[in-house]
Amino acid sequence: MHVKNRLILIDDEKEPFMGPGPLWLLQGIMEKHSIRQAALSIGMSYTKAHRIIRRLEKASERKFCETTIGGEGGGSACLTGYALQFLEAYQELERKVASYAEREFAEFLAKISNVERPR
Repeated sequence: MHVKNRLILIDDEKEPFMGPGPLWLLQGIMEKHSIRQAALSIGMSYTKAHRIIRRLEKASERKFCETTIGGEGGGSACLTGYALQFLEAYQELERKVASYAEREFAEFLAKISNVERPR
């Protein structure tokens, strides 16, 4: 038996705006300096990637991505300083929640290990 958890942040309207998908997208933008390439690398449409970025920006009331329009070499994108701090804090929260879940799960396993099985 194992425990698996996902950390999903929701906004004031109870709509999810941050979770595994947005995390992977933001990490991809950091790595590839392109929203399109980041989206493609995780099997996401460019339109959905922009929708996720808009949702992040609406929920936090801060800008997440700076873009330059294409030219000869194409456009580029990078995360804002706020987005980088947000990403770091989210990943730290994720680690803390996972650690807590593991401790609680170990306690759960200890409680049920002595329960007699029906014959």
